[in-house]
Amino acid sequence: MAQRLRMSAELGDWLAELCTSAPPSAAEVGAAITAILDAADPASLALVSEPAADRVDPREEVDYLYQSLLEAARADRQQVAVLATTRAGAERLLAELNSDPQPDPAMQAWLRHALERAERNERAAAKRSRRLQAEVDRFRAAKESAKAMYTAAEASLRVHDAIEAAESESSISAGRAPRYRPGRSPQDGELTDLNRGLEAAEAHLQAIATEAYQTLRTLTEKTGPQAGQMPTGPAQPVAGLLELHADPLGRDVRLLLALEPAGTVTLLAVLDGEDAIAAHRPQAIRLAGDLLTDVRAGDWPPDDAEDPADTEVTFADSATFLARFFPTQASAIAARAAELAGARSAAGLRGSTSLADLARQTDMSEQRLREIEDGGLRTVQVHEAVAYVRGLGGRLTLTAELGESAPVQLT
Repeated sequence: MAQRLRMSAELGDWLAELCTSAPPSAAEVGAAITAILDAADPASLALVSEPAADRVDPREEVDYLYQSLLEAARADRQQVAVLATTRAGAERLLAELNSDPQPDPAMQAWLRHALERAERNERAAAKRSRRLQAEVDRFRAAKESAKAMYTAAEASLRVHDAIEAAESESSISAGRAPRYRPGRSPQDGELTDLNRGLEAAEAHLQAIATEAYQTLRTLTEKTGPQAGQMPTGPAQPVAGLLELHADPLGRDVRLLLALEPAGTVTLLAVLDGEDAIAAHRPQAIRLAGDLLTDVRAGDWPPDDAEDPADTEVTFADSATFLARFFPTQASAIAARAAELAGARSAAGLRGSTSLADLARQTDMSEQRLREIEDGGLRTVQVHEAVAYVRGLGGRLTLTAELGESAPVQLT
């Protein structure tokens, strides 16, 4: 079932400019959009994914938690100071009353009771503050030790990967095939140990972080949020928001979209190029989520728009979209869209094979394999792609298409 396309006029202007400034990238973007418009289930395409929140480095997480604990300890010390001032005030008032030749017994009793209460509160707060500071100091020592373990384990894996890459490149430059060892080899045990070491270090960091979260949660429950707000971590994308990876091997364009309303692909935002993706992706995901919320509420386009055409452009199907932006390339881009519709991601190709098994087959670390799958082919070296596919029992071929000439296989 063909989808209808809906986008802001601003996105339409961007695509029109891209067609002029970078025709090859514009063609890839056009093919990607055409593929999702023509797909029976656009969300099932390999080039479409949910924009998961960026993974937080566990070392950054514990550092953030440490700052939260420091803030909680500071708030506790301030509370102790406030209670000390209250206690001192009660002492002063009682001393002044006792110096009166004829003090009021009822007022004396009330002030003595108030002073005792203030002293109890101050002692309890001071005890809690000392205990929290001790936990902060212990957490700091534990997190620094755990961070060092994680960094060392990560460095060992990266050194292993660098050595493997250098050996493969040396083989290629010498005219030999890259080293490939199917099944277990003498190095497999070392690689497995390195992967396990990194997993253990990360688990240790997570355990320390869990303790810190529990400390902050308990403190918040007892004294209120002013003594330490619970960290919430990265904001999760709005449900239903999707990310289209267009031209990933070239300019790298990301389009944030939603399959709403029914039968409609609504483009919400664009990230054009690596620099924009690196610097603005979290903000773009948040803004696209806000816009999607407005769309669902019927608040977009805005009611005060003078001319709806200045705010939104729509296309009934892929043919009208191609006629607008690619009038002389429609058939070629439609053919490219059909190729993209049948594409598969590296993770999809791996299927049920575990990363651990593939790591043994390729002699690459699980971390590097995960980076390849998360980053796509843009981040992979050719010899790594060869090893990846061979590790799954396949064979990788590269072809080049130049103009109207027949595809040429590269070696």
